[in-house]
This record gives sequence, C-alpha cells and structure tokens, in this order.
Amino acid sequence: MAAEVSRQARGALRPRVALNFEINTIDQNVMASDNESYGEARSRYGTTTMELTIRQPIYDAARWRQMGVADAQRELTRVKAEQARNDLIAQMTDSFLDVAQAQFLVRRSGSVIRTRQAFVAMLEASREAGRADLSTLLRAEGDILSAEGDLSEAEMERTQALFSSARFVGGEVTAVALTDNRFGMIGSEDLRRSLTRERLFDISPQMQIARAELALAQRLHHRSKAGYLPTVNLTAEVGVDETDGTLFGGGSKIRNGKVGVGIEVPLYQGGVLARHASAAAEALRTVRAEEEAGRVSADVVLERELNVETIDIEMQVARLQQLRLQLRLLGLFGALDVNALSRQLNG
Repeated sequence: MAAEVSRQARGALRPRVALNFEINTIDQNVMASDNESYGEARSRYGTTTMELTIRQPIYDAARWRQMGVADAQRELTRVKAEQARNDLIAQMTDSFLDVAQAQFLVRRSGSVIRTRQAFVAMLEASREAGRADLSTLLRAEGDILSAEGDLSEAEMERTQALFSSARFVGGEVTAVALTDNRFGMIGSEDLRRSLTRERLFDISPQMQIARAELALAQRLHHRSKAGYLPTVNLTAEVGVDETDGTLFGGGSKIRNGKVGVGIEVPLYQGGVLARHASAAAEALRTVRAEEEAGRVSADVVLERELNVETIDIEMQVARLQQLRLQLRLLGLFGALDVNALSRQLNG
C-alpha cells in the first residue's frame, strides 16, 4: 500500500496527456438580424473536433508535497511491519522453547519412572529376604503411579506445545532438537548498562511508531496548506476542427496549435481547503501530544525496566537452579567442595 502511494505521488509530477474527440450537431435559428446578407433563417450543421492536450506541472506544491507524505507513509508501514515481524519471531521462539521444555519434562518423568521401578524391584527382593516391610514397598509403588501421572501431564504439555508450533512450521514436526546445550548467560549488569532509559526510548517499538506517525501528520499538514498556493502548468494543444456549411458561409477545416503557460490561483472552493487544513492541523496536534505524552510519562520505559528487572531475576533463579543441580550431582559422589561452593555463592 505504501509503495503504491509513493508511485502515485511520483506519477502526479509527470505530464498529463489527453485526447478529446467530439462530434456535435448544431441547430442554428436566426430570430432577427440587421445583416443585409441574411435575415431570419434556420440551419443545421455538424462539427467534428479532435484535440490532443499535453499539460506539464511546473509548480504544484500540493503534488510535490505528496512525495513527502508518501515517504512518511512508507516509513510508518516499515516500522509497523518490523514490529509485527519481531512479535512473530518472539512467538515462534517461545513456541519452540515450550516444545523443548516439554520434551525435557517427558524425559525427566520417564527417567524418574525407571528409577522408581528399579527401586521397587530392589524392595521386592529385600522383602523376600526379610529386609523390607510391606508399607515401604507400597509407598514406592505409589510413587511410580505418581510419576506416571507426571509423565502423562508432561506428554499432554508437549502435545499442546507442538500444536501451538504447528502454525509456524506445519504439523509434520514432532520434536525440537537443541544442537548446542552450552547456553550462555547474559550478565545482569551488562544488561542494565546497555538498556538505559534513553536506549529504551530509542528501541521502543511504540515510540518508533509514534515518531513515524508524527512525521506523517506533519507531512499531511504541510500538504494541506499547499492547497492555498497557485499552480503553474505548461500546456500544449494540437487540434483539428471541421465544420459543415452554415448560414454564414461554407464549411471549413481548421488545424489549431497552442503552447502557453497557465497560472491558477485558488480563491474560494466552498471552504473545502480550510476544512482539510483544520483537520490536518488537529491530527498533527493529537499525534504530537501522544508522542510527547509517551516520551514524558514513564509508562513505556517503566514497562521495559520491569521486563529488564524480571529477566535479571529469572537469570539469577536459573543460576541458582544450575548450582543446586551441580551440588546434588557432586553430593552423590561425596565430592562437595566447601571452598568452591563459597566462591560460587560470593560470585
């Protein structure tokens, strides 16, 4: 749409070429005449006119300023399309990560079931040898049922995640493969230094759209005022007029050629220009107020600062979970290092 508006704006600066062809029948009735050659009489004759007109705008502020409007509309469309693209990429990424997380939960639940099944088998052997009681065995078997319920829930979440991702990749995909498990963590301090308040204003999609809308409103207001300015056109006309015989003489065939410059000054057009200019000015004031309100108020920045803070907390929780898993693994082998743990917590 924006590209089409731009092409239309460029086309308005090109010459206008028109071919006019007319065939008329004229009924002439002389009611009274002081001419001695003829008195009251009546005649009917035909005329044929063919005219080629070429008109080139020399100065037309409204048409020229339309180019700026088209550029502003194209920029606004680009910014909105970029925001839509980013939103789509974010949704697709979240969908893939949901599938990956669900796959991990399925694997984890399956591993828990296998471990508890092995534990039940060990308890059964111990009970036969008289080293375990029935209540312990029943609790272990109940744990298997609980783990199987967790597995069913994880498989349901995986199915839902795959269904959500189908709109991006189709229904043929049944799993997501992570090719590299060495995910890097963004430092929270680096995140805060890079995403300052000023930077958040610059990269905010809402602020970018507001600035593009403001530029478009300014262009529209500028174009509306051009309607009061005169227009200058270079005109060239070539035509042929054929007239049949009339009361005033025989028929004729005349070829006309005309080249000239015309200046048109708008004086009054029913208040249309004034209303257009007033509407454009009001739209400009509204967009400017919205842009300024977004810049002055803390809503846009606060939302992103909260997002940054949330991301920071989630990264710390992820680090803590990673450390917890490492400690659990080391504890299985009796290899806990208190000094190393202290350095991890202090770091």
